[in-house]
Amino acid sequence: MKINTKILKWYDLEKRDLPWRNRVKGNMDPYLIWISEIMLQQTTVNAVIPYFNKFIKVYPNIFKLANSSLEDVLILWAGLGYYARARNLYKCSQIIIKNYNGIFPHKVVELRKLPGIGDYTAAAISSIAFNRVSFAVDVNIHRVISRLFNEHNISNKEIKFFMKNLISDIRPGDSTEALMDIGSQICKKTLPKCGLCPLRKDCLTLKFNHKKLNEKKMIKKKKVNKYGKCIIIKRLLDKHIYFIRLPEKGLFGGMLSLPVSEWVTKKESLSKFFKNKGLLKFNGEIKHEFSHFKLILYIYYIEDKKFSEFDGKWISIERARPQLSSLMKKVIDKFVI
Repeated sequence: MKINTKILKWYDLEKRDLPWRNRVKGNMDPYLIWISEIMLQQTTVNAVIPYFNKFIKVYPNIFKLANSSLEDVLILWAGLGYYARARNLYKCSQIIIKNYNGIFPHKVVELRKLPGIGDYTAAAISSIAFNRVSFAVDVNIHRVISRLFNEHNISNKEIKFFMKNLISDIRPGDSTEALMDIGSQICKKTLPKCGLCPLRKDCLTLKFNHKKLNEKKMIKKKKVNKYGKCIIIKRLLDKHIYFIRLPEKGLFGGMLSLPVSEWVTKKESLSKFFKNKGLLKFNGEIKHEFSHFKLILYIYYIEDKKFSEFDGKWISIERARPQLSSLMKKVIDKFVI
């Protein structure tokens, strides 16, 4: 039995039940595949599913999404992180409505021109949504192919070469998702379930390089510390808080935020921030972990009737909260509420 036949036979029996895989008249919905692939960038499937379901309930199609506002999209995205994805999602919906009459392009070369869609996402949409032969290489597929052919230091370009014999010409989309599922469910990074793998008889690593399957996890590097300052400004009249809108580019791009300094690796560099605000009261600090660093944020407080040092506006906590990052929510919950 050919390897691609084994892959599809296993997939038909064992594929994951994921909400974006729902078919309409036998076809995948490109909109659902696109939303899921953008959400899955830097985020696990289990974390994405509840956000995906909530998002699709509000925006069931691209026309609803394009006719919304970026602010509403960011509010719905809150908590999922990497907010540039949400901004690109919104921009992309506008372009598809304007330039493609709301119909997704199916060619990789066209998909790559759209905001937030790179090589992998373009190939995944083309393959899964339109059943075209496109070679989408994510970390799971890379791992499966590397082990299958016992080639452990090869590029994505080389992985695509090996995929040519594994992707069915008739069901390329299902072949792609099958490889993703095998990598996610069976061919795990550590403690792979080789006994359950449909490719165990073909796996050259299992046959000739078994120790490669049991390599210990690399020791994680210690995260560096970064430091920042943040100011809570409360208006005496109505207890509203002064918020700014962060630039679109950046970790929390487009979200509301309390006025905050740059994050630096040396505390001494923070001395100039709020330098002339003699009425500031130091409230304490917040510690928050990101994927590559730990942030120590020093919190200051002031009550004022009016404020104009930063370009922002007075907003009630209730109205602002859905538009805040998890970091800012942590600050508000500890020092304001």
